Amino acid sequence: MNEEIQTCDKIFSLVSGINSKNNAVSTALFDSVNELSNSLISIYQKEKSELPYHINIVDLLRANENAHSRIFAELLKQNNHNKYDILESFYNYLQTINFNFDKKPINPQITSEKDRIDLLILDTDYAIIIENKIHGASDQSEQLARYIDNVKSKGIKESQIWVIYLTRDGNEPENQSWRNYKDTFTERFFPLSFRNDILPWLEETVLPNCRIKDVYLKSTIEQYIDHLKGIFELRINQNKMNKEIQNHIKQVLELTSNPEKDHKVLRNKLNELQKVEGYINDMLLSAEQECWQKWLNQLKTDFPNYETVSYPFNKGHTIGIILEYKGMQFRALIDTSGDMYYGFAHANEKIHPEIQELLKPLLSEFKGNQWWYGWKNTSFENGYDRLKALIQKVIPLIAENK
Repeated sequence: MNEEIQTCDKIFSLVSGINSKNNAVSTALFDSVNELSNSLISIYQKEKSELPYHINIVDLLRANENAHSRIFAELLKQNNHNKYDILESFYNYLQTINFNFDKKPINPQITSEKDRIDLLILDTDYAIIIENKIHGASDQSEQLARYIDNVKSKGIKESQIWVIYLTRDGNEPENQSWRNYKDTFTERFFPLSFRNDILPWLEETVLPNCRIKDVYLKSTIEQYIDHLKGIFELRINQNKMNKEIQNHIKQVLELTSNPEKDHKVLRNKLNELQKVEGYINDMLLSAEQECWQKWLNQLKTDFPNYETVSYPFNKGHTIGIILEYKGMQFRALIDTSGDMYYGFAHANEKIHPEIQELLKPLLSEFKGNQWWYGWKNTSFENGYDRLKALIQKVIPLIAENK
């Protein structure tokens, strides 16, 4: 029995020692990555301050995922006597990368942000769902599955639906997003990358084939190409900055002219960065959940006479209060479904004209759809304060119009 106790003690001591060693390794790993990151940011900020003045209208408007979807949709809509040159070019590009698709535009109906689908191409006997994740938004619960269901309800057979998942670097959706569709869409799904697919296609194929008279179309494409290059630090005027950063990395990592050895060093450092990114993402998610709980508690304190609502979902949340006007309910909410936004939504699957008219003075800069009387983008830093200010405006407005 004593021997068994001694053996257990040795095991616990060994486990404790391993945990201490792992903690020390993790701390050292973070310190190493953090030191490299700080030095790179220092060089980046210095070089960026020396860049020549540069204006891009898409940059200035701070295009979110919805804006990118609208721009992409408008490009695909362009037609001359029902000949959709850019859309056909896009289809041809899909075929060059072995995308299992051989359709031609007949009577395409191209929409963005309708039925919450970022971009939908609906033609006589096929449909393409394009989910845009350029800013890395998480998949909502069964997101792709719900979009597929929606398109099927329009009379398109499942076998005639294709799905494109468009991200910065070609990432794939979460399994839960498919529900039970993943296996059946193996041949009709493709992950595309803004950097490696959309940007080169626009620059090398679409832009050179613009007609001389299409001055504004060409200008729009040039601005959008430049915006994408800005996202990926690929602008020509950034070449010097990029070179300085790469030289610093070479020096810090002690890279040599041996490509095999350099590849191993770079791969190891990238793995370290990804591990640290994992830690930070976990902490970020935890901080977000703390924000939602804090805001929910604050709503109960700030508006004690109103019923609060809280809808947690996959890597997101919705909170707010229920308001009533002439016996009809609506909600003041802050929501993350991709981007973060706040505003007034219906409470029973129906937009009431009377409520819409009531809220009109408050929503001049807001956008609306079938779910929202008005919504507007915000951030975690400003989200709750903006929602609170909006509620404080609508409560007296309701009282005045009873």
